[in-house]
Amino acid sequence: MKYLKVLAIFLLLVVGCKDQSIDQKIDDLDISEAVQSKHPGKLLMEAQCYVCHKPPGEDKGRLAPPMKAVKNHYLKEGVSKEEFISQITKWVEEPSLKKSKMYGAVQRFGVMTKTEFKKEDVVLIAEYMYEHDLGNHHGKKNQRR
Repeated sequence: MKYLKVLAIFLLLVVGCKDQSIDQKIDDLDISEAVQSKHPGKLLMEAQCYVCHKPPGEDKGRLAPPMKAVKNHYLKEGVSKEEFISQITKWVEEPSLKKSKMYGAVQRFGVMTKTEFKKEDVVLIAEYMYEHDLGNHHGKKNQRR
Protein backbone atom coordinates (compact mmCIF):
# COMPACT_ATOMS: atom_id res chain seq x y z
CA MET A 1 0.00 0.00 0.00
CA LYS A 2 2.84 2.35 0.93
CA TYR A 3 4.44 1.73 -2.48
CA LEU A 4 1.22 2.58 -4.28
CA LYS A 5 1.07 5.97 -2.55
CA VAL A 6 4.71 6.69 -3.46
CA LEU A 7 4.04 5.66 -7.06
CA ALA A 8 0.91 7.85 -7.21
CA ILE A 9 2.82 10.87 -5.87
CA PHE A 10 5.66 10.27 -8.32
CA LEU A 11 3.23 10.07 -11.26
CA LEU A 12 1.48 13.27 -10.18
CA LEU A 13 4.81 15.07 -10.00
CA VAL A 14 5.91 13.82 -13.41
CA VAL A 15 2.58 14.65 -15.03
CA GLY A 16 2.33 18.00 -13.27
CA CYS A 17 5.86 19.15 -14.06
CA LYS A 18 6.54 21.00 -17.26
CA ASP A 19 10.25 20.31 -17.36
CA GLN A 20 11.36 21.26 -20.88
CA SER A 21 14.00 18.54 -21.02
CA ILE A 22 11.48 15.80 -20.18
CA ASP A 23 9.05 17.11 -22.78
CA GLN A 24 11.84 17.30 -25.34
CA LYS A 25 12.95 13.74 -24.61
CA ILE A 26 9.39 12.52 -25.10
CA ASP A 27 9.13 14.44 -28.39
CA ASP A 28 12.44 12.95 -29.56
CA LEU A 29 11.27 9.37 -29.08
CA ASP A 30 10.63 7.64 -32.37
CA ILE A 31 7.65 5.48 -31.53
CA SER A 32 7.72 3.94 -35.01
CA GLU A 33 11.16 2.45 -34.23
CA ALA A 34 9.67 0.48 -31.36
CA VAL A 35 6.82 -0.71 -33.56
CA GLN A 36 8.92 -1.57 -36.61
CA SER A 37 11.40 -3.54 -34.56
CA LYS A 38 8.53 -6.02 -34.22
CA HIS A 39 8.00 -6.12 -38.00
CA PRO A 40 7.71 -9.79 -38.95
CA GLY A 41 9.92 -9.20 -42.00
CA LYS A 42 12.74 -7.99 -39.79
CA LEU A 43 12.44 -10.98 -37.50
CA LEU A 44 12.34 -13.37 -40.47
CA MET A 45 15.31 -11.68 -42.12
CA GLU A 46 17.37 -11.91 -38.94
CA ALA A 47 16.44 -15.57 -38.44
CA GLN A 48 16.63 -16.81 -42.03
CA CYS A 49 18.75 -14.44 -44.13
CA TYR A 50 21.45 -13.32 -41.70
CA VAL A 51 22.72 -16.89 -41.50
CA CYS A 52 24.47 -16.19 -44.83
CA HIS A 53 23.84 -12.47 -45.47
CA LYS A 54 25.40 -11.08 -42.30
CA PRO A 55 24.79 -7.38 -41.58
CA PRO A 56 27.38 -4.77 -42.64
CA GLY A 57 30.44 -4.87 -40.42
CA GLU A 58 30.05 -8.58 -39.64
CA ASP A 59 32.28 -9.98 -42.37
CA LYS A 60 33.47 -13.06 -40.48
CA GLY A 61 31.62 -16.13 -41.68
CA ARG A 62 29.71 -14.29 -44.41
CA LEU A 63 28.60 -16.70 -47.12
CA ALA A 64 26.73 -14.11 -49.23
CA PRO A 65 26.61 -10.33 -49.68
CA PRO A 66 24.99 -8.30 -46.87
CA MET A 67 21.28 -7.65 -47.23
CA LYS A 68 22.00 -3.94 -47.69
CA ALA A 69 24.01 -4.74 -50.84
CA VAL A 70 21.20 -6.97 -52.10
CA LYS A 71 18.72 -4.15 -51.55
CA ASN A 72 20.95 -1.63 -53.32
CA HIS A 73 21.21 -3.83 -56.42
CA TYR A 74 17.49 -4.47 -56.64
CA LEU A 75 16.20 -1.06 -55.58
CA LYS A 76 17.00 1.25 -58.44
CA GLU A 77 15.42 4.64 -59.10
CA GLY A 78 11.77 4.27 -60.03
CA VAL A 79 11.33 0.70 -58.79
CA SER A 80 8.02 0.43 -56.98
CA LYS A 81 7.53 -1.51 -53.79
CA GLU A 82 5.54 -4.13 -55.69
CA GLU A 83 8.28 -4.53 -58.32
CA PHE A 84 10.96 -4.81 -55.65
CA ILE A 85 9.03 -7.45 -53.73
CA SER A 86 8.34 -9.37 -56.96
CA GLN A 87 12.02 -9.34 -57.98
CA ILE A 88 13.24 -10.52 -54.58
CA THR A 89 10.55 -13.21 -54.41
CA LYS A 90 11.34 -14.53 -57.89
CA TRP A 91 15.06 -14.63 -57.09
CA VAL A 92 14.57 -16.55 -53.84
CA GLU A 93 12.13 -18.99 -55.47
CA GLU A 94 14.57 -19.85 -58.26
CA PRO A 95 18.06 -18.32 -57.97
CA SER A 96 20.14 -18.59 -61.15
CA LEU A 97 23.12 -16.95 -62.80
CA LYS A 98 20.83 -15.72 -65.58
CA LYS A 99 18.54 -13.86 -63.11
CA SER A 100 21.36 -12.43 -60.99
CA LYS A 101 21.77 -8.69 -60.64
CA MET A 102 24.89 -9.12 -58.51
CA TYR A 103 27.55 -10.59 -60.79
CA GLY A 104 30.41 -9.69 -58.45
CA ALA A 105 28.68 -11.41 -55.56
CA VAL A 106 28.06 -14.50 -57.70
CA GLN A 107 31.75 -14.61 -58.62
CA ARG A 108 32.74 -14.28 -54.97
CA PHE A 109 30.10 -16.46 -53.30
CA GLY A 110 28.47 -18.46 -56.10
CA VAL A 111 24.76 -18.52 -56.95
CA MET A 112 22.48 -18.61 -53.93
CA THR A 113 21.33 -22.07 -52.96
CA LYS A 114 17.65 -22.70 -53.60
CA THR A 115 15.82 -22.44 -50.30
CA GLU A 116 12.47 -23.69 -49.10
CA PHE A 117 11.26 -20.41 -47.57
CA LYS A 118 7.53 -19.80 -47.60
CA LYS A 119 6.57 -17.24 -50.23
CA GLU A 120 4.66 -15.17 -47.66
CA ASP A 121 7.81 -15.02 -45.50
CA VAL A 122 9.90 -13.81 -48.45
CA VAL A 123 7.27 -11.17 -49.21
CA LEU A 124 7.45 -9.90 -45.60
CA ILE A 125 11.26 -9.83 -45.74
CA ALA A 126 11.25 -7.96 -49.06
CA GLU A 127 8.66 -5.51 -47.73
CA TYR A 128 10.84 -4.82 -44.69
CA MET A 129 13.93 -4.46 -46.92
CA TYR A 130 12.15 -1.94 -49.15
CA GLU A 131 10.86 0.20 -46.30
CA HIS A 132 13.88 0.26 -43.97
CA ASP A 133 17.52 1.25 -43.97
CA LEU A 134 19.46 -2.00 -43.68
CA GLY A 135 22.72 -0.18 -43.05
CA ASN A 136 21.99 0.24 -39.38
CA HIS A 137 20.89 -2.36 -36.90
CA HIS A 138 17.85 -0.35 -35.79
CA GLY A 139 16.05 -0.61 -39.12
CA LYS A 140 14.95 3.02 -39.31
CA LYS A 141 12.51 3.83 -42.05
CA ASN A 142 14.04 4.98 -45.32
CA GLN A 143 13.86 8.71 -45.65
CA ARG A 144 13.55 8.68 -49.45
CA ARG A 145 10.52 6.43 -49.65
